[in-house]
Amino acid sequence: IVERYYDLVSSYPQFLNKQGVEKAWVANSNTQVGWKTFNYLDPAQIFKFTHLPSGNFTIQNYDNDQYVNGAERASVGEKILFTSTPGYEQIAKPIGSLQWIFYNNNYNVAYHPQDHSTGSGSNGDLCAYNNNAINDISTWFIRMVPDSVMEKMPAVKAQNAINSQLSALVNE
Repeated sequence: IVERYYDLVSSYPQFLNKQGVEKAWVANSNTQVGWKTFNYLDPAQIFKFTHLPSGNFTIQNYDNDQYVNGAERASVGEKILFTSTPGYEQIAKPIGSLQWIFYNNNYNVAYHPQDHSTGSGSNGDLCAYNNNAINDISTWFIRMVPDSVMEKMPAVKAQNAINSQLSALVNE
């Protein structure tokens, strides 16, 4: 893994088998890491990996500039949260077949798509839960975001901000 931007796409085949779509990490909010249908042009689904001296990483969302931290408590099922500054070191562990599990240096339980409904779920939050075999629910592909896509992201992010402001005005 080199320092750059990535999409983190589920390697669980049942999403494709049941829905015909891939699912990927997303910023559900400024505080909550989530998952939803993969869209390579969604800036909320792009994450920057930065190496740390320990060999671990910080993982920062492109859209909200927040850092993936971890669960508030070291407990299975706890939601994975963002913080405004780097918190726990993030660990990306290869398990084979180009698949990875993610966890942090505070709690070694994998990041898992809550409410996946065995491949029928549409979206949700990431939580701490181990289903770590190849092609299992807590496993992910790491895909480099092409430079051609990153070149478009400032304009996409700006347009999304304008759309959000217009939506707020319409709903007043």
